[in-house]
Amino acid sequence: MSQGSSPTRETSRTDNDGNDADDDNDSALGSDQYSTASITSSTYHYRQLGGRSYPNFRDVDHWEPVDEKQQESFDIRHHIYLMQNNQKLFNAPVQPRCVLDVGTGTGIWALDVADTFPWAEVIGIDLAPIQPPWVPPNCRFEVDDANMNWTFGDGRFNLVHIRDLVGSIRDDEKLYAHAFCSLEPGGWIEHTESFMIIFSDNNSIPEDCVYHDWNRLFDEAGEKTGKSFHLAERIESSMKTAGFRVLGSRKKKVPIGTWPKDPTLNEVGLWNQHRWMEGLDGYGRWLLKYVWSLSDVDIELFFTRTRKALRDKRIHAYELYTTVWAQKPGPGGQ
Repeated sequence: MSQGSSPTRETSRTDNDGNDADDDNDSALGSDQYSTASITSSTYHYRQLGGRSYPNFRDVDHWEPVDEKQQESFDIRHHIYLMQNNQKLFNAPVQPRCVLDVGTGTGIWALDVADTFPWAEVIGIDLAPIQPPWVPPNCRFEVDDANMNWTFGDGRFNLVHIRDLVGSIRDDEKLYAHAFCSLEPGGWIEHTESFMIIFSDNNSIPEDCVYHDWNRLFDEAGEKTGKSFHLAERIESSMKTAGFRVLGSRKKKVPIGTWPKDPTLNEVGLWNQHRWMEGLDGYGRWLLKYVWSLSDVDIELFFTRTRKALRDKRIHAYELYTTVWAQKPGPGGQ
């Protein structure tokens, strides 16, 4: 597959365990520890809100749905990342050998890595079992909550990849501490997140624009849930606290809409506008219902205002994404 050629992915592979996809839907995997263990049938019976499906792993509350409609949004984000990263799957200067993808979502990044580096073992973890059952033999997926204790063993991986965990992590320093222990000396971690603020450099966002409401909603959501929506702002400092040497970082503007004159950014903006239009209900319904206690009617009115802003070419709005890569000290380290 040529990476980045399509925002969605179809798979036709052998199950890496050689089993039928539905064989272990009700099996208990492992011990009673809070880890990748104990996948019960309830995990596959998603929580419902407004016709949307949300993860149901150990009663974890998660703000974004994981149904097929929202999965398209996950894969579009992957496509946008590749477009803005010269089709590179990661920036860390590492030859992947054993890789952990934290918050794997549909598994699209993990599958691309497994395809590109067939000698590497790739493990993807997520709250929801929404990954395809047919995968390369060097890739597998596990249901897990990254907030809990990790049980992969010390020094197992040489690359830990994290992306789009905003609003999902209670303690980012603890997250990086787990990653630090799970990496071999000289191993790498790379994390990409959105700042979850809608910006404009030319003051084209009117004072009464709904984008300001989105910024306030994300602020208040983090305060109420205890899981920050501004994880991106602390990546570097929290990695250093965990013991990593931060050796690279970059920020990328992701336009919303086709206002940029640059052809590449114009295409990125088109994809991002489509992602917002299609994923709007998923981004906002849970937060608007449980953070702001809006009625269903008021939620729909909020979405109507947002769609109007998304179509307004006079508004030069963008999101800001940051990527940080760092290394665990030790043999082979820089």
